[in-house]
Amino acid sequence: MADNEKKNTPKKSRKKFDLMGENPIPEWSGQIALAELVGIGDQYIVEFKNQGIISRDETVGKYNTRKCLLDIIKYYRQKNRGNHANRLTKAKADMAEVELMQKRGDLIQLDVAKEKAIDVFGGLARDLDEMPVKISAQLNPTDPEHACEILEDEIKRIFKNCRNRLMKKYKLEE
Repeated sequence: MADNEKKNTPKKSRKKFDLMGENPIPEWSGQIALAELVGIGDQYIVEFKNQGIISRDETVGKYNTRKCLLDIIKYYRQKNRGNHANRLTKAKADMAEVELMQKRGDLIQLDVAKEKAIDVFGGLARDLDEMPVKISAQLNPTDPEHACEILEDEIKRIFKNCRNRLMKKYKLEE
């Protein structure tokens, strides 16, 4: 058969299974039919067989459809139960770590942290605000006012950038 004939040959259309209708689920299924029924790729059927999750009856040469469906459902239930248990274990471990940090004094209350930050950065802001007046004459003895303006503009730009980064990083409101 030539390549062109293979391309032009229509593919067989498979029956879609219907639990209550004209095409009930067959007792025995091949690899592709079982994969279509489950809604997965046929390579997963091979993998399930290789892992011992499902088995093929060698005398018939096919899979017992009902038994395989039940085994696949059982596999996915156990897999999901394991994921839930892992998440729960991790959450408990995280909580224990936070409690330990609290007991050691490694954590502080948010309002205390805000108060300390305001103290530190408030003092820094005052010092930076006073700096242009204090050093402008040293920077430009012939025109200290111009030096003062340049320093004030730069300090304002720095404050604005810091504020914007904080607002963005911590999603603070205006």
